[in-house]
Amino acid sequence: MNSSFKKLYLKRFLRVLKSLRKGTRGSQGSGDEVAEVPCSSRTIKLAADVSLALTANRSAWGRALLNRISSDEKKRPVLRNALEPSKFKAVMAQRAKYQSCLMLRASLKQAHMQHHKICSRQSSLSLYRFLCSKRIEPATSSEVEEFKRRTRQLKRLIPGGKSMDMPCLLGETAHYIAYLTGQVQVLQSLLNSAI
Repeated sequence: MNSSFKKLYLKRFLRVLKSLRKGTRGSQGSGDEVAEVPCSSRTIKLAADVSLALTANRSAWGRALLNRISSDEKKRPVLRNALEPSKFKAVMAQRAKYQSCLMLRASLKQAHMQHHKICSRQSSLSLYRFLCSKRIEPATSSEVEEFKRRTRQLKRLIPGGKSMDMPCLLGETAHYIAYLTGQVQVLQSLLNSAI
């Protein structure tokens, strides 16, 4: 990952962590007291997730991660504190757009499945003819099942992966791994400088 990503991520991570540690104004007492939240592993993970989502919000997995965070009532205030009001409104508008895209994609998938049921016999026969003409050995059923199992696992690991097709999933996986590597490098250097 390049240094501009690392600088931006570190800046956002520290800002989110600071806003998390400040907490919210206490409801007990005069109202001027600010509750100090301990820096637990949950707090650090939330700060890391929010920062990563904000840094990579142009990718599909970044938008999905941002959507997951903004849809959680407990995590939404963290996002609100980490962003300027105009950017927070843009994120919430993006979330609404993302939800409508997911609904449209689900209805299209359902229509595709109905079409697939009708055409499955014909396509299976044409696929068989194609494989026989090219002398390509078809995969065994165990290989196909293993491929499907690993694809399901990958779709669960990548934020928003359940709604991606295979080429998109592979591209987003590579992008996600690069960003996670950069995140680990930033957090490791932050830890080393603190020691």
